[in-house]
Amino acid sequence: MRTVLVLLFGLFAVAVWAMFAVDTPAQAPTKATSEYDAKWAAIEACRAAALRRAAYPSKASFHAQVQALSDDAVAWTIIGMVDLVNDFGAAIPHRYACTVRGATVESIGITRG
Repeated sequence: MRTVLVLLFGLFAVAVWAMFAVDTPAQAPTKATSEYDAKWAAIEACRAAALRRAAYPSKASFHAQVQALSDDAVAWTIIGMVDLVNDFGAAIPHRYACTVRGATVESIGITRG
Protein backbone atom coordinates (compact mmCIF):
# COMPACT_ATOMS: atom_id res chain seq x y z
CA MET A 1 0.00 0.00 0.00
CA ARG A 2 2.80 2.38 0.90
CA THR A 3 4.56 1.60 -2.38
CA VAL A 4 1.42 2.46 -4.35
CA LEU A 5 1.07 5.77 -2.50
CA VAL A 6 4.73 6.64 -3.15
CA LEU A 7 4.32 5.82 -6.86
CA LEU A 8 1.15 7.92 -7.12
CA PHE A 9 2.83 10.83 -5.35
CA GLY A 10 5.83 10.51 -7.67
CA LEU A 11 3.62 10.52 -10.78
CA PHE A 12 1.77 13.55 -9.44
CA ALA A 13 5.04 15.38 -8.76
CA VAL A 14 6.34 14.63 -12.27
CA ALA A 15 3.06 15.82 -13.83
CA VAL A 16 3.17 19.09 -11.88
CA TRP A 17 6.83 19.61 -12.77
CA ALA A 18 6.12 18.95 -16.46
CA MET A 19 3.28 21.50 -16.50
CA PHE A 20 5.24 24.32 -14.88
CA ALA A 21 8.78 23.62 -16.05
CA VAL A 22 10.29 26.50 -18.00
CA ASP A 23 12.12 25.49 -21.13
CA THR A 24 13.63 28.75 -22.34
CA PRO A 25 15.00 27.66 -25.75
CA ALA A 26 11.72 26.11 -26.87
CA GLN A 27 9.56 29.00 -25.67
CA ALA A 28 11.73 31.88 -26.85
CA PRO A 29 10.68 32.98 -30.34
CA THR A 30 13.54 32.96 -32.76
CA LYS A 31 14.00 35.23 -35.73
CA ALA A 32 13.81 32.26 -38.10
CA THR A 33 10.47 31.14 -36.68
CA SER A 34 8.91 34.59 -36.78
CA GLU A 35 10.29 35.20 -40.28
CA TYR A 36 8.89 31.84 -41.43
CA ASP A 37 5.47 32.72 -39.96
CA ALA A 38 5.54 36.17 -41.56
CA LYS A 39 6.46 34.65 -44.92
CA TRP A 40 3.55 32.20 -44.89
CA ALA A 41 1.12 34.85 -43.66
CA ALA A 42 2.17 37.02 -46.62
CA ILE A 43 1.77 34.09 -49.04
CA GLU A 44 -1.71 33.31 -47.73
CA ALA A 45 -2.74 36.99 -47.93
CA CYS A 46 -1.52 37.14 -51.52
CA ARG A 47 -3.35 33.95 -52.48
CA ALA A 48 -6.54 35.27 -50.90
CA ALA A 49 -6.22 38.49 -52.92
CA ALA A 50 -5.69 36.47 -56.11
CA LEU A 51 -8.81 34.42 -55.36
CA ARG A 52 -10.85 37.60 -54.92
CA ARG A 53 -9.97 38.53 -58.51
CA ALA A 54 -10.83 35.11 -59.96
CA ALA A 55 -14.10 34.60 -61.83
CA TYR A 56 -14.47 31.12 -60.32
CA PRO A 57 -12.43 31.11 -57.09
CA SER A 58 -13.55 27.64 -55.98
CA LYS A 59 -11.95 26.14 -59.08
CA ALA A 60 -8.59 27.95 -58.77
CA SER A 61 -5.56 25.76 -58.24
CA PHE A 62 -2.31 27.23 -56.89
CA HIS A 63 1.03 25.74 -57.89
CA ALA A 64 3.23 24.56 -55.03
CA GLN A 65 6.30 26.62 -55.89
CA VAL A 66 6.12 30.20 -54.60
CA GLN A 67 8.86 32.81 -54.38
CA ALA A 68 8.75 35.01 -51.30
CA LEU A 69 11.31 37.80 -51.26
CA SER A 70 11.93 40.21 -48.39
CA ASP A 71 14.65 42.46 -47.10
CA ASP A 72 13.27 42.98 -43.60
CA ALA A 73 10.64 40.23 -43.01
CA VAL A 74 7.93 42.92 -42.92
CA ALA A 75 7.42 43.81 -46.59
CA TRP A 76 7.22 40.82 -48.91
CA THR A 77 7.09 40.33 -52.66
CA ILE A 78 5.23 37.13 -53.48
CA ILE A 79 5.41 35.57 -56.96
CA GLY A 80 3.62 32.38 -57.97
CA MET A 81 1.42 30.56 -60.45
CA VAL A 82 -2.28 29.74 -60.31
CA ASP A 83 -4.58 27.94 -62.73
CA LEU A 84 -7.77 29.97 -63.17
CA VAL A 85 -10.82 28.54 -64.87
CA ASN A 86 -12.38 30.58 -67.69
CA ASP A 87 -16.05 30.72 -68.75
CA PHE A 88 -15.63 27.56 -70.85
CA GLY A 89 -14.25 25.52 -67.94
CA ALA A 90 -10.67 25.41 -69.18
CA ALA A 91 -7.90 25.96 -66.62
CA ILE A 92 -5.56 28.69 -67.84
CA PRO A 93 -2.21 29.23 -66.07
CA HIS A 94 -1.69 32.73 -64.68
CA ARG A 95 1.24 34.35 -62.88
CA TYR A 96 0.45 36.45 -59.83
CA ALA A 97 2.67 38.91 -57.97
CA CYS A 98 1.84 40.76 -54.76
CA THR A 99 3.45 43.28 -52.51
CA VAL A 100 2.45 42.50 -48.93
CA ARG A 101 3.25 44.52 -45.80
CA GLY A 102 2.33 42.65 -42.63
CA ALA A 103 -0.97 40.98 -43.54
CA THR A 104 -2.09 43.76 -45.91
CA VAL A 105 -1.81 43.30 -49.67
CA GLU A 106 -0.63 46.64 -51.03
CA SER A 107 -0.68 45.65 -54.71
CA ILE A 108 -1.44 42.60 -56.82
CA GLY A 109 -1.01 41.82 -60.47
CA ILE A 110 -2.27 38.77 -62.35
CA THR A 111 -1.17 38.04 -65.90
CA ARG A 112 -1.88 35.16 -68.21
CA GLY A 113 0.94 32.79 -68.85
